Amino acid sequence: MKKIYGMLIVLLAALLVITACDPKTEPEECLHPVLEDVSAYFDAENHYPKTGVCKDCGETITREAITIGTAEDLMQLGKDIADKYDLVCYDVVLAADIDMTGKEWMSPSLDGYSTPFNGKTLVIDGKGHTIAHLTAGSEDSTAHQGLIGSTWSSVSLVIKNLTLNDATFTNKDDGIISSVGGFVGNIQATTSVTLENCHLVSSHLNGGHYAGGLYGYGAAYSDENDGPVHTLITIENCYVSGSTIKSEGSTGSICGHAAGDKGTTVEILGSRITDNEIMCTGSSNEKAGRLIGTIGAGNVTISETSIVGENPVSSNKTPIDRDYGRLAFAGTGSLTVDGAPITSLE
Repeated sequence: MKKIYGMLIVLLAALLVITACDPKTEPEECLHPVLEDVSAYFDAENHYPKTGVCKDCGETITREAITIGTAEDLMQLGKDIADKYDLVCYDVVLAADIDMTGKEWMSPSLDGYSTPFNGKTLVIDGKGHTIAHLTAGSEDSTAHQGLIGSTWSSVSLVIKNLTLNDATFTNKDDGIISSVGGFVGNIQATTSVTLENCHLVSSHLNGGHYAGGLYGYGAAYSDENDGPVHTLITIENCYVSGSTIKSEGSTGSICGHAAGDKGTTVEILGSRITDNEIMCTGSSNEKAGRLIGTIGAGNVTISETSIVGENPVSSNKTPIDRDYGRLAFAGTGSLTVDGAPITSLE
Protein backbone atom coordinates (compact mmCIF):
# COMPACT_ATOMS: atom_id res chain seq x y z
CA MET A 1 0.00 0.00 0.00
CA LYS A 2 2.82 2.40 0.85
CA LYS A 3 4.33 1.62 -2.54
CA ILE A 4 1.05 2.58 -4.32
CA TYR A 5 0.81 5.84 -2.36
CA GLY A 6 4.39 6.61 -3.27
CA MET A 7 3.68 6.07 -6.96
CA LEU A 8 0.59 8.32 -6.78
CA ILE A 9 2.61 11.11 -5.17
CA VAL A 10 5.25 10.81 -7.92
CA LEU A 11 2.53 10.95 -10.59
CA LEU A 12 0.90 14.01 -9.02
CA ALA A 13 4.25 15.79 -8.82
CA ALA A 14 4.93 15.02 -12.48
CA LEU A 15 1.52 16.40 -13.48
CA LEU A 16 2.18 19.59 -11.57
CA VAL A 17 5.52 20.02 -13.35
CA ILE A 18 3.92 19.43 -16.76
CA THR A 19 1.12 21.88 -16.01
CA ALA A 20 3.57 24.54 -14.83
CA CYS A 21 5.64 24.21 -18.00
CA ASP A 22 2.65 24.25 -20.36
CA PRO A 23 0.65 27.39 -19.55
CA LYS A 24 -2.56 27.92 -21.48
CA THR A 25 -2.24 31.08 -23.56
CA GLU A 26 -5.15 32.79 -25.24
CA PRO A 27 -4.84 33.03 -29.02
CA GLU A 28 -4.24 36.53 -30.33
CA GLU A 29 -7.48 38.23 -31.32
CA CYS A 30 -8.05 38.52 -35.04
CA LEU A 31 -8.50 42.15 -36.07
CA HIS A 32 -10.33 41.20 -39.29
CA PRO A 33 -8.25 43.59 -41.40
CA VAL A 34 -9.60 42.46 -44.79
CA LEU A 35 -13.17 41.42 -45.42
CA GLU A 36 -14.53 39.67 -48.46
CA ASP A 37 -17.81 41.45 -49.17
CA VAL A 38 -20.97 39.35 -48.83
CA SER A 39 -23.53 42.12 -49.28
CA ALA A 40 -25.03 43.03 -52.61
CA TYR A 41 -25.18 46.65 -51.43
CA PHE A 42 -21.42 47.24 -51.93
CA ASP A 43 -19.47 47.32 -55.15
CA ALA A 44 -16.26 45.37 -55.62
CA GLU A 45 -14.08 48.42 -54.97
CA ASN A 46 -15.52 49.29 -51.56
CA HIS A 47 -12.68 49.25 -49.03
CA TYR A 48 -14.85 49.05 -45.94
CA PRO A 49 -17.80 46.62 -46.32
CA LYS A 50 -20.01 46.58 -43.23
CA THR A 51 -20.45 42.79 -43.28
CA GLY A 52 -18.13 40.23 -44.79
CA VAL A 53 -15.97 37.13 -44.42
CA CYS A 54 -12.58 37.73 -42.83
CA LYS A 55 -9.86 36.57 -45.23
CA ASP A 56 -7.57 35.79 -42.28
CA CYS A 57 -9.83 33.64 -40.08
CA GLY A 58 -12.86 32.83 -42.23
CA GLU A 59 -15.35 34.24 -39.72
CA THR A 60 -18.36 36.18 -40.96
CA ILE A 61 -18.39 39.43 -39.02
CA THR A 62 -20.07 42.81 -38.92
CA ARG A 63 -17.43 45.52 -38.84
CA GLU A 64 -17.62 47.80 -35.79
CA ALA A 65 -14.63 49.94 -36.78
CA ILE A 66 -12.15 50.45 -39.58
CA THR A 67 -8.80 49.11 -38.36
CA ILE A 68 -5.69 50.99 -39.49
CA GLY A 69 -2.34 49.27 -38.95
CA THR A 70 0.05 50.47 -41.66
CA ALA A 71 1.07 53.61 -43.53
CA GLU A 72 -0.66 52.22 -46.61
CA ASP A 73 -3.91 51.76 -44.67
CA LEU A 74 -3.75 55.36 -43.44
CA MET A 75 -2.99 56.73 -46.90
CA GLN A 76 -5.97 54.84 -48.33
CA LEU A 77 -8.28 56.15 -45.63
CA GLY A 78 -7.09 59.72 -46.21
CA LYS A 79 -7.70 59.40 -49.93
CA ASP A 80 -11.17 57.96 -49.38
CA ILE A 81 -12.12 60.83 -47.06
CA ALA A 82 -10.75 63.38 -49.54
CA ASP A 83 -12.69 61.72 -52.37
CA LYS A 84 -15.91 61.76 -50.25
CA TYR A 85 -16.01 57.97 -50.34
CA ASP A 86 -18.74 56.33 -48.25
CA LEU A 87 -16.82 54.73 -45.37
CA VAL A 88 -20.03 52.97 -44.22
CA CYS A 89 -18.50 52.64 -40.74
CA TYR A 90 -17.35 55.97 -39.29
CA ASP A 91 -15.27 54.66 -36.38
CA VAL A 92 -11.54 54.30 -37.07
CA VAL A 93 -9.07 52.64 -34.69
CA LEU A 94 -5.30 52.33 -34.87
CA ALA A 95 -3.94 48.84 -34.23
CA ALA A 96 -0.25 49.83 -34.21
CA ASP A 97 2.19 52.73 -34.36
CA ILE A 98 2.50 54.04 -37.91
CA ASP A 99 5.60 55.53 -39.54
CA MET A 100 4.72 57.82 -42.45
CA THR A 101 8.31 58.43 -43.59
CA GLY A 102 8.37 58.92 -47.35
CA LYS A 103 4.61 59.43 -47.62
CA GLU A 104 2.98 62.74 -48.62
CA TRP A 105 -0.22 63.22 -46.61
CA MET A 106 -3.10 64.99 -48.35
CA SER A 107 -4.76 66.60 -45.27
CA PRO A 108 -8.29 65.51 -46.25
CA SER A 109 -11.34 67.71 -45.71
CA LEU A 110 -14.31 66.32 -43.79
CA ASP A 111 -17.10 68.04 -45.69
CA GLY A 112 -20.55 67.68 -44.15
CA TYR A 113 -22.20 69.83 -46.80
CA SER A 114 -22.38 66.87 -49.16
CA THR A 115 -23.03 63.18 -48.77
CA PRO A 116 -21.79 60.84 -47.46
CA PHE A 117 -20.54 62.85 -44.45
CA ASN A 118 -23.68 64.92 -43.88
CA GLY A 119 -24.83 64.46 -40.29
CA LYS A 120 -22.12 61.91 -39.55
CA THR A 121 -19.53 61.76 -36.74
CA LEU A 122 -16.06 60.52 -37.68
CA VAL A 123 -14.26 59.05 -34.65
CA ILE A 124 -10.50 58.38 -34.88
CA ASP A 125 -9.24 56.45 -31.83
CA GLY A 126 -5.47 56.11 -31.71
CA LYS A 127 -5.68 53.59 -28.85
CA GLY A 128 -2.51 55.13 -27.42
CA HIS A 129 -0.53 54.71 -30.64
CA THR A 130 1.70 57.20 -32.48
CA ILE A 131 1.75 58.41 -36.07
CA ALA A 132 5.31 59.53 -36.82
CA HIS A 133 6.68 61.75 -39.59
CA LEU A 134 3.34 62.87 -41.00
CA THR A 135 4.12 65.47 -43.68
CA ALA A 136 1.72 67.61 -45.69
CA GLY A 137 1.67 70.81 -47.73
CA SER A 138 4.31 73.09 -49.13
CA GLU A 139 5.33 76.75 -49.19
CA ASP A 140 3.26 77.13 -52.38
CA SER A 141 0.05 75.62 -50.99
CA THR A 142 -2.85 77.64 -49.58
CA ALA A 143 -4.82 74.52 -48.60
CA HIS A 144 -5.55 73.86 -44.93
CA GLN A 145 -3.09 71.39 -43.45
CA GLY A 146 -3.20 68.90 -40.55
CA LEU A 147 -4.12 65.30 -39.83
CA ILE A 148 -7.55 66.52 -40.97
CA GLY A 149 -7.15 69.58 -43.16
CA SER A 150 -10.57 71.07 -42.50
CA THR A 151 -14.10 70.38 -41.32
CA TRP A 152 -17.17 72.04 -42.78
CA SER A 153 -20.93 72.12 -42.26
CA SER A 154 -23.09 69.41 -40.66
CA VAL A 155 -20.41 67.03 -39.47
CA SER A 156 -18.72 66.12 -36.19
CA LEU A 157 -15.17 64.93 -35.56
CA VAL A 158 -13.64 63.14 -32.57
CA ILE A 159 -9.91 62.40 -32.36
CA LYS A 160 -8.66 60.72 -29.20
CA ASN A 161 -5.78 58.79 -27.64
CA LEU A 162 -3.38 59.70 -30.43
CA THR A 163 0.14 61.13 -30.63
CA LEU A 164 1.64 62.87 -33.66
CA ASN A 165 5.43 62.82 -33.47
CA ASP A 166 7.73 64.80 -35.77
CA ALA A 167 4.88 65.99 -37.97
CA THR A 168 5.47 68.75 -40.53
CA PHE A 169 2.62 70.86 -41.93
CA THR A 170 3.25 73.78 -44.25
CA ASN A 171 1.25 76.30 -46.27
CA LYS A 172 1.43 79.93 -47.29
CA ASP A 173 -0.67 82.95 -46.35
CA ASP A 174 -3.58 83.48 -48.72
CA GLY A 175 -4.42 86.74 -46.92
CA ILE A 176 -7.68 85.35 -45.59
CA ILE A 177 -7.89 82.02 -43.79
CA SER A 178 -5.20 79.48 -44.75
CA SER A 179 -4.64 77.43 -41.60
CA VAL A 180 -2.43 74.69 -40.19
CA GLY A 181 -3.03 72.63 -37.06
CA GLY A 182 -1.57 69.41 -35.76
CA PHE A 183 -4.90 67.61 -35.67
CA VAL A 184 -7.23 69.95 -37.58
CA GLY A 185 -6.18 72.87 -39.75
CA ASN A 186 -9.48 74.73 -40.14
CA ILE A 187 -12.77 74.21 -38.29
CA GLN A 188 -15.68 76.14 -39.76
CA ALA A 189 -19.49 75.93 -39.58
CA THR A 190 -19.00 72.50 -38.02
CA THR A 191 -21.31 70.90 -35.47
CA SER A 192 -18.54 69.82 -33.09
CA VAL A 193 -14.87 68.89 -32.90
CA THR A 194 -13.47 67.03 -29.89
CA LEU A 195 -9.76 66.40 -29.25
CA GLU A 196 -9.18 64.14 -26.24
CA ASN A 197 -5.79 62.82 -25.09
CA CYS A 198 -4.21 64.15 -28.28
CA HIS A 199 -0.50 64.92 -28.24
CA LEU A 200 1.69 66.85 -30.66
CA VAL A 201 5.40 66.23 -30.06
CA SER A 202 8.59 67.59 -31.69
CA SER A 203 6.69 68.89 -34.69
CA HIS A 204 6.96 71.78 -37.14
CA LEU A 205 3.97 73.88 -38.18
CA ASN A 206 4.73 76.62 -40.68
CA GLY A 207 1.38 78.20 -41.39
CA GLY A 208 -0.04 80.81 -43.63
CA HIS A 209 -2.63 82.95 -41.86
CA TYR A 210 -3.28 80.84 -38.73
CA ALA A 211 -1.30 78.13 -36.95
CA GLY A 212 -1.95 76.14 -33.77
CA GLY A 213 -0.51 73.00 -32.26
CA LEU A 214 -3.92 71.34 -31.98
CA TYR A 215 -6.03 73.35 -34.44
CA GLY A 216 -5.37 76.43 -36.54
CA TYR A 217 -8.69 78.29 -36.82
CA GLY A 218 -12.18 77.67 -35.45
CA ALA A 219 -15.46 79.44 -36.21
CA ALA A 220 -19.19 78.86 -36.30
CA TYR A 221 -21.48 80.41 -38.92
CA SER A 222 -23.98 82.95 -37.70
CA ASP A 223 -25.77 84.06 -40.86
CA GLU A 224 -29.41 83.86 -39.78
CA ASN A 225 -30.50 83.62 -43.42
CA ASP A 226 -28.25 80.65 -44.16
CA GLY A 227 -27.92 78.59 -41.00
CA PRO A 228 -26.90 79.45 -38.39
CA VAL A 229 -24.44 76.69 -37.43
CA HIS A 230 -23.18 76.71 -33.84
CA THR A 231 -19.79 75.10 -33.31
CA LEU A 232 -18.49 73.42 -30.15
CA ILE A 233 -14.74 72.77 -29.91
CA THR A 234 -13.62 70.65 -26.94
CA ILE A 235 -9.95 70.16 -25.99
CA GLU A 236 -9.42 67.75 -23.08
CA ASN A 237 -6.21 66.31 -21.58
CA CYS A 238 -4.14 67.25 -24.62
CA TYR A 239 -0.57 68.52 -24.80
CA VAL A 240 1.82 70.14 -27.25
CA SER A 241 5.53 69.84 -26.57
CA GLY A 242 8.89 70.59 -28.17
CA SER A 243 7.32 72.02 -31.31
CA THR A 244 7.85 75.07 -33.53
CA ILE A 245 4.66 76.86 -34.55
CA LYS A 246 4.62 79.94 -36.76
CA SER A 247 2.40 81.81 -39.18
CA GLU A 248 1.84 85.23 -40.71
CA GLY A 249 -1.13 85.79 -38.40
CA SER A 250 -2.57 84.36 -35.18
CA THR A 251 -0.32 81.70 -33.66
CA GLY A 252 -0.40 79.65 -30.44
CA SER A 253 0.54 76.28 -28.97
CA ILE A 254 -3.09 75.23 -28.53
CA CYS A 255 -4.65 77.11 -31.45
CA GLY A 256 -4.04 80.13 -33.66
CA HIS A 257 -7.46 81.81 -33.75
CA ALA A 258 -9.71 80.18 -31.18
CA ALA A 259 -13.14 81.48 -32.15
CA GLY A 260 -13.81 83.56 -35.23
CA ASP A 261 -17.59 83.80 -34.90
CA LYS A 262 -20.02 84.60 -32.08
CA GLY A 263 -21.60 81.16 -32.35
CA THR A 264 -18.37 79.39 -31.41
CA THR A 265 -17.83 77.77 -28.02
CA VAL A 266 -14.35 76.55 -27.08
CA GLU A 267 -13.69 74.50 -23.94
CA ILE A 268 -10.07 73.66 -22.99
CA LEU A 269 -9.63 71.40 -19.97
CA GLY A 270 -6.70 69.70 -18.26
CA SER A 271 -4.18 70.37 -21.04
CA ARG A 272 -0.61 71.65 -21.12
CA ILE A 273 2.10 73.06 -23.34
CA THR A 274 5.82 72.42 -22.86
CA ASP A 275 8.89 74.03 -24.47
CA ASN A 276 7.38 75.23 -27.72
CA GLU A 277 8.47 78.17 -29.87
CA ILE A 278 5.64 80.41 -31.10
CA MET A 279 6.16 83.01 -33.81
CA CYS A 280 3.93 85.44 -35.66
CA THR A 281 6.00 86.43 -38.66
CA GLY A 282 3.59 89.07 -40.01
CA SER A 283 3.33 92.77 -39.26
CA SER A 284 1.12 92.45 -36.16
CA ASN A 285 2.71 92.84 -32.75
CA GLU A 286 -0.06 91.10 -30.79
CA LYS A 287 -1.27 87.96 -32.57
CA ALA A 288 0.99 85.40 -30.88
CA GLY A 289 0.56 83.78 -27.47
CA ARG A 290 1.90 80.80 -25.58
CA LEU A 291 -1.54 79.21 -25.53
CA ILE A 292 -3.67 81.05 -28.11
CA GLY A 293 -2.93 83.68 -30.74
CA THR A 294 -6.35 85.34 -30.89
CA ILE A 295 -9.49 85.02 -28.78
CA GLY A 296 -12.18 86.16 -31.18
CA ALA A 297 -15.93 86.62 -31.17
CA GLY A 298 -16.87 83.32 -29.49
CA ASN A 299 -16.79 82.15 -25.89
CA VAL A 300 -13.59 80.46 -24.70
CA THR A 301 -13.28 78.68 -21.35
CA ILE A 302 -9.93 77.38 -20.09
CA SER A 303 -9.41 75.39 -16.91
CA GLU A 304 -6.63 73.34 -15.29
CA THR A 305 -4.33 74.05 -18.22
CA SER A 306 -0.62 74.56 -17.57
CA ILE A 307 2.43 76.12 -19.21
CA VAL A 308 5.63 74.20 -18.52
CA GLY A 309 9.24 75.08 -19.36
CA GLU A 310 10.43 77.63 -21.90
CA ASN A 311 7.83 78.71 -24.42
CA PRO A 312 9.29 81.79 -26.13
CA VAL A 313 6.87 83.95 -28.10
CA SER A 314 7.70 86.51 -30.74
CA SER A 315 5.47 88.74 -32.84
CA ASN A 316 6.75 90.85 -35.73
CA LYS A 317 10.28 89.66 -34.79
CA THR A 318 9.91 91.11 -31.30
CA PRO A 319 9.89 88.92 -28.15
CA ILE A 320 6.64 89.31 -26.23
CA ASP A 321 5.39 87.98 -22.90
CA ARG A 322 1.83 86.81 -23.57
CA ASP A 323 -0.20 83.67 -22.95
CA TYR A 324 -2.90 85.08 -25.26
CA GLY A 325 -1.91 87.25 -28.18
CA ARG A 326 -5.00 89.45 -28.33
CA LEU A 327 -8.63 89.70 -27.29
CA ALA A 328 -10.94 90.60 -30.15
CA PHE A 329 -14.32 90.17 -28.48
CA ALA A 330 -16.05 93.20 -30.00
CA GLY A 331 -18.85 92.61 -27.51
CA THR A 332 -19.67 89.16 -28.90
CA GLY A 333 -17.31 86.83 -27.02
CA SER A 334 -15.53 86.09 -23.76
CA LEU A 335 -12.49 84.47 -22.17
CA THR A 336 -12.77 82.71 -18.81
CA VAL A 337 -9.70 81.15 -17.19
CA ASP A 338 -10.17 78.90 -14.13
CA GLY A 339 -13.49 80.54 -13.40
CA ALA A 340 -12.28 84.14 -13.72
CA PRO A 341 -13.31 86.35 -16.66
CA ILE A 342 -10.40 87.96 -18.52
CA THR A 343 -11.29 91.29 -20.06
CA SER A 344 -7.86 92.80 -20.66
CA LEU A 345 -4.33 91.56 -21.29
CA GLU A 346 -2.71 94.67 -19.77
